[in-house]
Amino acid sequence: MTNGLKKTPLIPINGNILHKFICLFIYINVKKMKLIRLLDNYVTDKNFSMIYRDNRLDIINYSEILDFSSTIISVRYQNQIFHIEGNNLVITKMMEEEILIGGNISSIKCVAKE
Repeated sequence: MTNGLKKTPLIPINGNILHKFICLFIYINVKKMKLIRLLDNYVTDKNFSMIYRDNRLDIINYSEILDFSSTIISVRYQNQIFHIEGNNLVITKMMEEEILIGGNISSIKCVAKE
């Protein structure tokens, strides 16, 4: 009995060539995944960080500004509270998840955990 389907002969492939092809395929896909992950981390960076440069403090991915005066600025990140102390403190740049603090910064303290 035949079901009307033709049987196509398989092309013999050397096992070594097939192994090299599979390894190359996996290597290319792993490289693509690493590149996508690096780009995603850069674009959607969710790490909290403070960068102090030229007497300015850049705070990235904070949760909330708790207090603000010319001598102290309190910022919360998750369950940590940071006090930035100094004189003539001003927020020179404020975005949704980033602030830049200028002035004479004398200290940065992690004072409490909620």
